[in-house]
Amino acid sequence: MSTIPNHLKDLVKRGSFAEFTSLANARSYAARCTKLHMVIQGDIDEDGENGRFWVVLPADAQRLVRAGYEYA
Repeated sequence: MSTIPNHLKDLVKRGSFAEFTSLANARSYAARCTKLHMVIQGDIDEDGENGRFWVVLPADAQRLVRAGYEYA
C-alpha cells in the first residue's frame, strides 16, 4: 500500500490506498483484491503527463468523486 498524500487524508478514511502510474496495473490490482476496490483517476502533473491512478474502497471512491476526481 502507498502512503496517502496529505491533500487526500480527509477523503481517504479507510486506509486502503494504492497508487499506480499505469491504468492497466491499477485495474489488475483492483481485480485481485479480496474486497471490492475502485480505480480513481488521480492527480496529473503540470505538464499534463504522468497521471496517477488510485485504488480505493468504494466509500473512499465516492468521497473522491464528490471532491472532483473521476472514476478511471
